[in-house]
Amino acid sequence: MGTETETVKKRAPTLYAIIAIKLLKGLLFVALAVTIYALSDNDLPSELNHVLHVLRFNPNENSGPTRASIGRNQRKERVLAAAGTLVYSLFLWLKQPGYPSD
Repeated sequence: MGTETETVKKRAPTLYAIIAIKLLKGLLFVALAVTIYALSDNDLPSELNHVLHVLRFNPNENSGPTRASIGRNQRKERVLAAAGTLVYSLFLWLKQPGYPSD
């Protein structure tokens, strides 16, 4: 008549939520990297004007340094930004609980 205690594994809903958020964040950055790469050979100032027109903003207004810097970016810089975004998303996927972090 021994006393056997059964260990019950507790669920960790917060841990699962953190994992899901990190995976979704990684997918978001992969999508951003693919979008940046896909648009890297387009004429970005005209694309921006089209998006502003669709959103019913006045594309002729001065919207700050962002519009001026878009025209100056070279394709090489945009591809480099896409690669950096992709590497960052891979870090998000690899830094999951269960992998050693030290």
